Amino acid sequence: MANLVSGLLIAEIGGLICEFESEFTVQPNNREREPKISHSGKVGYKSTPIAPRVTGTMQVYGDQTAAWYQGLVNAEVTVKTDGRTYRLTGATSVGTYEHALIEGTVPIDIFAQTCDEITD
Repeated sequence: MANLVSGLLIAEIGGLICEFESEFTVQPNNREREPKISHSGKVGYKSTPIAPRVTGTMQVYGDQTAAWYQGLVNAEVTVKTDGRTYRLTGATSVGTYEHALIEGTVPIDIFAQTCDEITD
């Protein structure tokens, strides 16, 4: 289940640490369950592996470029909110860097190998 959070995303790529405040949707799970009913009427579920991910729209700042976003490969990304921290390891960006020039924003979509959910 995804959680819409308002918080701070921190990522380090090539020695450059970038922090962004925004609203993010965090999906920390690594499995998705789908309900199933057999022909005999027995209720169960099908479990499918999925990648944890964080999505959102961020304001563009001077240090953030298309090269920075495409360079987000196998990195550690942290999303901090009030009372909760999501630490994504093996994080990689997907999609393109579509900069909305008038709004000064760019959508992000980052998936990861793992996501640890920590309550403060």
